Amino acid sequence: MGEQFDLSAYIDSLGPMTAEQRAVVDDAMTLVARQGGSTAFLRDAALYLTTLVLVGDVATFDDEDTWHLIDTLRHKHHGDGPGPTS
Repeated sequence: MGEQFDLSAYIDSLGPMTAEQRAVVDDAMTLVARQGGSTAFLRDAALYLTTLVLVGDVATFDDEDTWHLIDTLRHKHHGDGPGPTS
């Protein structure tokens, strides 16, 4: 059996963040992880959301486009139905 994926450590590895930035990513990833998913999907979602926070200076994920892309990533990895905003 493979090693357990440490999502928090992976997010830490993506770059230095302020406590506020990390809280934004953690809140969003809590919603994403609650829906479940493979390690590859969680990695992609964490990378996307963290990039938006670090590069795009996003302070909240309350727009429909962000969640639509997360749903698209989920479908790419799993073929699952709609995610939290559908």
